[in-house]
Amino acid sequence: MVNLVDPTSKPKPWLASAWTFSTDYKSITLTVRDGVKFSDGTAMTADDVAYSFQILKQYTALNINALPIDTVTTSGNQSR
Repeated sequence: MVNLVDPTSKPKPWLASAWTFSTDYKSITLTVRDGVKFSDGTAMTADDVAYSFQILKQYTALNINALPIDTVTTSGNQSR
């Protein structure tokens, strides 16, 4: 889990195998860990991660951490 309040903290990787913050800490690139599956057995993808952030952007009432989400993109197994 990434602590978005303090990006220098030691996160515990559950769903991402890597994450990289931009130099200004305004964006993050998450690499989806291989082998993560939903309860129905389907694989979790970068599109699933992007969808979660897109929902927070679209429905601001759900964005309880007030993350300033501008754009959400995917490329391969990465979401940004």
